[in-house]
Amino acid sequence: MKALTLWNHHTPGIEEALRRCGDDATVIDVAQEVVNGYAQVWGNHEALIITKLYGDCIHFWIATGKKEAVIKLSNDILAWGRDHGFTKATLTGRKGWVRALQQEGWRQQAVLMEKPINGEGQGQDSERAAEADC
Repeated sequence: MKALTLWNHHTPGIEEALRRCGDDATVIDVAQEVVNGYAQVWGNHEALIITKLYGDCIHFWIATGKKEAVIKLSNDILAWGRDHGFTKATLTGRKGWVRALQQEGWRQQAVLMEKPINGEGQGQDSERAAEADC
C-alpha cells in the first residue's frame, strides 16, 4: 500500500486517537512532524502507529486499527528498535491499553490526569465523561 493511500485510509483513526486522548494536534500537525523527521509512520491496511524517537527510547505517540494488528505492528517496531540500539519504549494511551498490553510485557508507569481551568467542564459529570473517553 502506498504511503499516501495508507495515510488517507487511517486518517479517521488518527483523528479519533488524537481526540480521545485530548491531544491538541491535528492530522496536519502530525503529518508535518513526519515530513520534518520528528515522527515515524509504521503501518499496513489493518494498523498504523506513529512513533517519536527520544535518545534510547521509542515513544508510541498514535496508534489506530484493529487491536491485534496494532499489537503485532508494535512488536515489529520493538524488534526494529532492539536492532537499532533502543533500550525502552513508552506510550500514552487509553486505560484499555493497560490491560491489552500487559501480556505483551508493558507495565503502567504513571497516570496522566487533566483538569480544565477555564471554567468549562467543572463538576462530577464532566469528569466522569472525560475518564470514559481517554
